[in-house]
Amino acid sequence: MTAGQDLSCVKGPKWDLYDWVAVIKQGETVTLLARAPSEWGEYYYVRKGDGAECWAYGGSSTKNGDTSSLPEKEAPPTPTPKIAVDYSVSYLSTVTCAGSYAFRFQVNNTGTLTLESIRIVVTDNTTATTKTHQLDAFRSYNGCGLEDNVLSLLPGQGVVVANIDPGQFNYNPAGHSIMATFTICSADGLGGTCVNRTINFTS
Repeated sequence: MTAGQDLSCVKGPKWDLYDWVAVIKQGETVTLLARAPSEWGEYYYVRKGDGAECWAYGGSSTKNGDTSSLPEKEAPPTPTPKIAVDYSVSYLSTVTCAGSYAFRFQVNNTGTLTLESIRIVVTDNTTATTKTHQLDAFRSYNGCGLEDNVLSLLPGQGVVVANIDPGQFNYNPAGHSIMATFTICSADGLGGTCVNRTINFTS
């Protein structure tokens, strides 16, 4: 099966019920091992190229051969329901480019909904300076170069984000006390369901 879009590969045949295992990237080919019982819809038990085995929805993907001949695999017991919008966040490092300074953060989508927009309000407590970063994408930078630009953060997916364009500082905040408040939402423009998280760190 070749993925027609990025797919969450999970521990059972329903992406919003089971824990995340991996992401199948658009264009990636996986091996179909079994199919879910009909009441679960078009889910398949697959093996990725790295050997990971998990369940993925096949409705938007290209299948080779007759999938009805695959053995049927029972779904594992459903886990305790997850919170619809939930995520974890941690500080990684400071990034600099041409006299501008910003911070890189790891964000992991631990909920059941896709995340679409983000706001980061960063306050340098040492200088009482506040900068705001808001986008309908999750962008990371390595120095001056764009490292990644993720438009939608799938359940179980992780990404690095940085408060750049907008939100960077025009001075070096090294050694300063920093507070970063995140608002991440299930729709563009900070719409849908939103959850706030605040972390404190020394840059």
